Amino acid sequence: MSPALEALVVTLPLLVLNLYFVMLCVRRLHDTGRSGWWLLGFGIAFTLWSCVASILTVCALTLASGFHTLLPCLALDGISFVGFTAYSIWVLGIQPSQPGHNQYGAPPQAVAPF
Repeated sequence: MSPALEALVVTLPLLVLNLYFVMLCVRRLHDTGRSGWWLLGFGIAFTLWSCVASILTVCALTLASGFHTLLPCLALDGISFVGFTAYSIWVLGIQPSQPGHNQYGAPPQAVAPF
């Protein structure tokens, strides 16, 4: 099998799964009365925190003074990342849906089966 075909076989299912994940998260945000654009905000924040942690780690490893000088920054970054993750889990997984209809429609319990 050619490398291009192997890449396609691996990438295509991942793209489909990512699309399904985005749709599921947007539905969940709508259930809680939030816009689907919140998902973009979660993604941007996660990316920024990952970049900051990576940059601080590389700087700490290359500085002659050692890792301990940037430890407070890494600790603050880690604490804020844990807080952001906890908030994301709360919004997407634990928080109950809004009772009754909202601007995005009826809650999932009120939708009739097919």
